[in-house]
Amino acid sequence: MNTNETSGKLSGKNRAILGLAIGVSLTVILTLIYRVEHGVKDATQTEAQIEIAPKAAPLFALKDAEGRERTLEEFRGKPLILHFWASWCPPCIDEIPQLVALAKRFNGKPLTVLMVNLDAKWADAHKILPSKGLPASMVSIMDPASKVPDEYGSYQFPESYLLNAKLEVVTKWVGPQKWESPEVLSAIQKVLP
Repeated sequence: MNTNETSGKLSGKNRAILGLAIGVSLTVILTLIYRVEHGVKDATQTEAQIEIAPKAAPLFALKDAEGRERTLEEFRGKPLILHFWASWCPPCIDEIPQLVALAKRFNGKPLTVLMVNLDAKWADAHKILPSKGLPASMVSIMDPASKVPDEYGSYQFPESYLLNAKLEVVTKWVGPQKWESPEVLSAIQKVLP
C-alpha cells in the first residue's frame, strides 16, 4: 500500500468524524435555540404552562388494564388532568410519583388524574405505574396507537391538559412539571367547584 492510499483513507475517516461533529453541534445549537425561544433553560426546569381559552376537548375511548373501555365523556361534571406518558420517556418516569402524590392530595375532591400510557403493552406500563393500588382519584388507561395525543396537538412527552367540568381544555403543560408548585396548584384550584 502506498502513502497516497493511506492518507486518502485517513482523510475519509477524518471527513466522517468532521461530518458527525458538525451534525452533533448543529443539534445542540438548534436545541439551545428552541429552549431559549420557549423559555426553557435546562432539562430539570418545569416547562411551559399555557393557559388556553376554554375549548372542547377531543373525546376518546380507551381501555384500562382490565380491558374495560373508559371514555372521556364519563368524567364530565368534574375537572380532570389528562396526562400523556410512556415507560420509554425518562422525564415521564421521574414525575409519576409527583402525580400519584397530587392525586392523593385531591382524593375526595372533584378532580381526576387520568393517566394515558402510550406503551404497546400493559407489562411495560405496570413496571412504572401499576394499575392496582392507585389513589381513588387516579385512573390509568392505554393508547398503544398514540392517536389521542395527536388529537390534542401534543408534540412532546410528558404532556398534560387541565380540563374543566365541561370537558373543555383550559391549561396545557408541556414537558415535566413540578406538580406541587404554586402555579400548577393555582391552575387546578381555578377549575374546582
